[in-house]
Amino acid sequence: MKNLVSLVVFMTNFSCTPDQKAGVNESRTVEKAAVFDAKEKVLPNNAKLETFAFPAEVEGCSCYFAKDRQDFEQERYVYVDEFGKNAFLKSEGKIIKIPLKKEDFEGDKFTRKIQNKEISVEIDGIKIKDMEEVMMFEGNMTVTYKTGEKITTPIYGECGC
Repeated sequence: MKNLVSLVVFMTNFSCTPDQKAGVNESRTVEKAAVFDAKEKVLPNNAKLETFAFPAEVEGCSCYFAKDRQDFEQERYVYVDEFGKNAFLKSEGKIIKIPLKKEDFEGDKFTRKIQNKEISVEIDGIKIKDMEEVMMFEGNMTVTYKTGEKITTPIYGECGC
């Protein structure tokens, strides 16, 4: 029996190529690096774009997105807006406020293109769930800085009243 266990361990260790083993180890490292307890954090691989809590000045109908469902449930957002007023992001330790001109809903799609002197933001989302007065979306957000640096992150969140 002991020899059988040794054989299984031996085969498992040598059945993968070094590249495959490295990929497994790298994915575990990324998973561990993405776990944070704080409400605000820098997103892995997106050093400039940070999460933040819901802004106090946003009241009523709004859209708010996190990078994934876990961050959404922990209220760590990468984008929040108040319908027809302002959008908010956090970058390099400061909240960036961008005036909104109009809402962009087309059926089951959510798109937004906004900018100020510092950054431009493009959001493309698809409705994944429709609830009473609330729609859930998944998609991507691309932030382009005036330096030309571009950061794209997945988004998950909702719009509603």
